[in-house]
Amino acid sequence: MNYQYACDNCKTITKKKHSMKEHPKFFCEECGAELRQLITGGCGFILKGEGFFCRDYPKSNELYQPNKEE
Repeated sequence: MNYQYACDNCKTITKKKHSMKEHPKFFCEECGAELRQLITGGCGFILKGEGFFCRDYPKSNELYQPNKEE
């Protein structure tokens, strides 16, 4: 995953890559101060494909009924 880090000393912002399980300490390449991780919005969660909306967000009191061809 890519994360953004900021230096409070010189105000630079840097992107670093590491796993979600890791909590490494990074230091600014400009001034050597410790960086802090920024909380960003990310890319969001997008469901693609047929049927997600009608199954997960039904109209009031309606349940999803798949088309049954008999």
